[in-house]
This record gives sequence, structure tokens and C-alpha cells, in this order.
Amino acid sequence: MTLYTFGGTAADVLQTRSGTVVPDYPIRIRRAGTSEIITALLEKDGLTPISQFRSNSLASGSPGAIRTFMIQDVPAIVYEYLDSAGQPVTWYQAARELPETALQAAQSAAETVGAKLDRTDGGTVTGPVVFTQPITAPNMADLQAARVFPVTAAAGTGLVDDGPRIQAALDLAGLAGGGTVIIPSGGTYAVGTYLVARAGTRIQAHGATMRAISNSGLLRNYAPGQEFAAYTGPGNITIEGGIWDANAAGPEGTGGTVTSVINAFTISHSSNVTLRDLTIRNVSGAHGVEINASRNVQVVGCTFEGFRDNTPDASRGFSEAVQLDYAIPGSGAAGPNDGTACRNILVQACTFRASARLPGFGRAVGSHTSAAATWHESVRVLDNHIEATGQEGIRAYAWKNSVIANNVISGTGAACVMVTGPDPAVNGYSVACQNVSVQNNTVTGAPGSSPLRVIGFATARPTGVDISGNTVTGAAATGIYVSQATAPRITDNLVAGSGSLAVSALNCSTPHIAVNTCLSSGSTAISVDTCTGGHVGGNTVDTTAAGHGVLVNGGSDVSVNGNRVNAAKGSGIRVTASAARARVIGNHILRGGQTAIGVDLTASATDCAVIGNDLSGSGWAAAGATALNLSGTRQIVDWAGGSASPGLNLVS
Repeated sequence: MTLYTFGGTAADVLQTRSGTVVPDYPIRIRRAGTSEIITALLEKDGLTPISQFRSNSLASGSPGAIRTFMIQDVPAIVYEYLDSAGQPVTWYQAARELPETALQAAQSAAETVGAKLDRTDGGTVTGPVVFTQPITAPNMADLQAARVFPVTAAAGTGLVDDGPRIQAALDLAGLAGGGTVIIPSGGTYAVGTYLVARAGTRIQAHGATMRAISNSGLLRNYAPGQEFAAYTGPGNITIEGGIWDANAAGPEGTGGTVTSVINAFTISHSSNVTLRDLTIRNVSGAHGVEINASRNVQVVGCTFEGFRDNTPDASRGFSEAVQLDYAIPGSGAAGPNDGTACRNILVQACTFRASARLPGFGRAVGSHTSAAATWHESVRVLDNHIEATGQEGIRAYAWKNSVIANNVISGTGAACVMVTGPDPAVNGYSVACQNVSVQNNTVTGAPGSSPLRVIGFATARPTGVDISGNTVTGAAATGIYVSQATAPRITDNLVAGSGSLAVSALNCSTPHIAVNTCLSSGSTAISVDTCTGGHVGGNTVDTTAAGHGVLVNGGSDVSVNGNRVNAAKGSGIRVTASAARARVIGNHILRGGQTAIGVDLTASATDCAVIGNDLSGSGWAAAGATALNLSGTRQIVDWAGGSASPGLNLVS
């Protein structure tokens, strides 16, 4: 067991993002490059467990200083804590022993290889020697410490192009078959053209700033002219830490030099790529991270801040911070354009916001391109904080078997979450979303749009959409809106204070709207409009400023069962517009001092049943108040098929 030492030096001081010393915040430690939390921390004797780990209190003579501690078999760690503003802070630290270990290993390896190559008879081969077949060097196979490539001789001033020196370290790692490139902390490294990460490369840039200084992005996994079919491009790449400033030119007087439409990062035709704990800042026109025709990509714990649409016609206001794209003409990064989609993508625990000088991205996560007969699959967008996007927060466009969950989204210019696809009338093909779950998100606002929105088309209907457990507040329009979908599930959501409808299903087949709570809606709480089949059950509606509690508007065979409606402005439950065979059974309707009609079947409704509803105790004798209005054709009010009101409904 090897013991590694951390902390305890004058430089070991935890600070907030603004440089203020951290006083007394809880801190956790994980193994660098993984999500593994380390709990077995030892005192300097290497034997005694420490009772707790945190910075000193404000009363200490050196507030924020870290205690000396040791960990077994962990050569590098990441501290994680929240600053005084509640923002996450991460700090990479290698063990004190690691540089010396790496140097010794590298020297030993160099001495061993440089001294001689043994033949089987024990003689010595003197150079020069040329090999025509691959060779193996068993004594080099597992010297991981010898495969560390620090960036050297870089200016780090932000004024001189340090890109060639960083690229030299990346090239060495690539030639070695993979390795760790360390960009020294504390410097600002100017990058004149895209850095290229080779297969098997890990980049550690904690505490460093990389800044674009020309009309180029910062890093990608391919060189110009390279082509990789499907997912065969350079992969197994990890990038950790650092500020990656794409340096977009902003409005006059706000700085920045990059004016082209440029991605900060581009990952193309790749597999097994992780971006962790990066800050990607001030992108010009395009994307923070473009994931193009790639699979098994993780973007975790990153911050995306600042975007500027620098196109002459201001046509890229939609640009995503993290975009999923296809290898298709006009969108493919590295060739070929073979139509490859993205698979198994994770965007988790990231923050999306404005920067100090530029507004937020058009969208946080999403897509805006598609290809015939293919979907982006197994996309997970989890636990993110999204604010101040110009358009949608998350846009699932032609996604399949995907989850959008536990995100906090506010201040968007359009829907907080949009699930949709291309219009077949425009594109000529149908790739509507399939099996997309939108769960347990907390969303606020969305001026002029619904915070949660699903849009299909007559020949491209989303299927298997599940909207459940979300909290939707402050919607200027409808809270949850689903149009032209097959069997959508809208369950267990809280929708409060919507400016219009709380929940709307339009032109859907068999929508399932159940166990939602709709409070203080500006208009009808739950609307089922021109739907075939479907169920509205177990919902709670309390107060609408206009409209109705539950509205069945046209369509056929919709059941409205077991709902509780209080203080709807118009009708508690209304069936109208030639709706056929609606079943209004077992609901509890309270007038709340304002409802005009308890259950209202207009003259155009046909073959409906109104049975077992409780409208009692609501003062329906008041002027303009009616418990039951069953004026449609062939309505029944009891199980025997009777039509004499109130039948089996409880009115007084």
C-alpha cells in the first residue's frame, strides 16, 4: 500500500471563485478523474483516521488552510465544495510524492531503453536499428507515471501563442499510445488554432486558462482532413479542469476578438470521451461542445457561460451550449458524412448561464438537425442548472429512449423543455421523438411559451412521452402543452400560476392525464382538445381565473374520473364541441363561490355518461349557478341508462 500526502503547505488554501479565502465550508474529496468519493483520510502518521476534514474556522490564524493528511493508493484528488454564493468549486491537487515518482519512473524507463536491447543470447545491439514489425517492451508496459507529459516553456501570459507548446505535449502523449498532459495552473495560455487531442489522452488543466486569440476554437479530436467512419475516430479522451475561453467578440467595448462561428470543443466520430469540471466561456456563434456522430460521451460538472451570435444576419440565436449532431452535409465535423447519430450521451450537474460580459447560449442542451430513419439515442440530461437561455433550455429533437430529469430551469426565452422533431412536410421524412421521459424538473417562466412543450405533426407523432413529477410555476402561457402525440403520459405534476391553461393535450390519441395538481390557472386547468380516447383522472384543480376545471372539447371516448375541482370560473367539468361518448364519473366538484355550472354537457355533446359525481354543499341555488346542465343528446345519468337529472349524482 502506497501512502500519498496532501495539504499542509502555505499554498494549500481553499478560495472562492473571486479569490476570497473559504472560511468553514464542508468539503468532500474524490479520486481525480473519477466520481469515487474518498472517505478514508489518515493523519500524518499514516495510521490514525482523521475525525473530519475541512478548512480552518475564521478564528484560525490562517483561515482556509488545509490540514496535512494522507490517503492510501490515491496519487491525485479533487476537492469539491460550495463558495459563499452557493456555486460549486473544484480544485485538483496531485500528491506531494507524485512529481518525484513520475520523474524517477521516466528516468528509469529512459535509462533502461537507452542502455541496450537484449538479444536472446544475451548480446547487445548497437544502433542505429530499424524495425519493420511492431515490437513490445515489457519493461515499459505498466509505467503509467512515465506517461505524464507536462506542458513546458509556455509563456502563460495570454499574449504569446502557447498553442504549439501545448500541442507538442499532446503529440507526445499520442505517440506514446496515450498519456496525461498537464497544463500548469496559474497561467493564461493563448491558443491560436485548434488543439488536437489524440486517442487515449487525458488533459488536466485545473487552475489554467486557455484563451482563443484568432478565429479558431480551442480543442477537437481530429486534424484537418482526417476522416473516420461511424465511431472509429480518436477516442478514450478525458479533459479535466480549467477555464476554456473561446473569447467571442462582444458588443463594442466589451472585449473579445473571435468573430467567426466557432465551436469551443468539437468531438467527432468518437467514443468514450469525458469533459469534467471545465468552464467554457464566451463562445462565438456556434457551440460550447459539439458532439458530432459520437457515442459514450459525458459532460459532467461543467459551467457554460457567455455566448454571442456574431453572424452578420443574427441567424444563430438558437445555438446550443452542448449540441448533438449528425455526420451529414452541412453539419458533419470530421468526415465522412455517413449519417452517424449520437448514442449514450450524458450531460450532468452542469451550469448554464450568462458570463460577466455576454448573455447565455440560445439553448443549454439540444439538437437542431436530423437525418432520415435515425435518432440520437440514450441521451440523459440530468441534474443541471439552466438559466438565461435565449430560446429553449433543453430541446430534444429527434431523440429516442432518453431522459431529461432533475434539472432546474428558469429565465428561458422559450420553452424550458421542448420535445419535438422535424416537420415531414418540410424535410420529407419522419423521425418523431420516441420514449422520452421528462421527470422531476423544476421549471419557471418561459414568456410566450409553455415551460414543458411537446410538438408533433400529423405524420410524425411523438410516442412514449412521459411528463411526470415536474414542478411548473409562473408560465406566461400554458404550463404543460402536448400536441399531436400518441399516448402521452402527464402525471403527478404541480402546475401553479400559469397565465393560461395548466395542462393541455391537443389532437392526441389516448392521452393519460392523472394525479396532477393545478393551482390558480389563468384559464382552463386541464384541456383535452380533439383527442381520441384518453383519461383524465385523480387530478386536483383549485381556482381558475377564467375557463373551466376540466374541458373535453370535441374528440371521443375520453373518461373524466375521480377528479377534485374547486372554484373553476366557468364550469367544473365541461364537455362540448361535438364530443362523443365522454364518461364523467365519480368527480368531486366544489363551487368555491364562483363556479357557474358544476357539470356542463352542451347541446353538441352526444352519448355521454354523467354518473356518481358529488356536487353537494356548494350553494348551486345562487343566482347564475347550476349544478348540472345536461343538454346534449342521449346523455345518461345512472347505471340503468336513465336520463332524468340528477340521476346518481349528488347535488344537495
